[in-house]
Amino acid sequence: MLSWFYIVVALRQTDRQAARDKERMQACEKLHEEQHQREIQQLSTKLHELERDRNLLVATLRQEGLLSQFRKSRTVAIQSIAALSDEEELARPLPDSQASKTSSRAQKKASLAEVLNELEVLSAAVIGDQEDGDTNEEEESE
Repeated sequence: MLSWFYIVVALRQTDRQAARDKERMQACEKLHEEQHQREIQQLSTKLHELERDRNLLVATLRQEGLLSQFRKSRTVAIQSIAALSDEEELARPLPDSQASKTSSRAQKKASLAEVLNELEVLSAAVIGDQEDGDTNEEEESE
């Protein structure tokens, strides 16, 4: 009879321990879910900010008449990258022709440098026009 008593006590202790473990796991799961929701909210906010900035940049380019230049520069960049990859596929250098490999790399770097330069010029023009517009607005408000 005494052994049954110990078995019942041990079962009750096990049940209480299981209930505590379950509560602890539920609390941990709730914390993880809350953290996940906060991360989703932060990412959503960041996405909206980036979309707003992108739309503002496109509107500025359109207003200044630079949107076509930007699209043209972007198209040139995409075409040059495509041309480079086509050239690379067509002119796969043999292991003993290191000179052609070096000249091919130099051509790629030169064309990429040209594209980068065009983008820098365009960015500088947009920033300069935007700063001029801000300065004019400040002078008009005074």
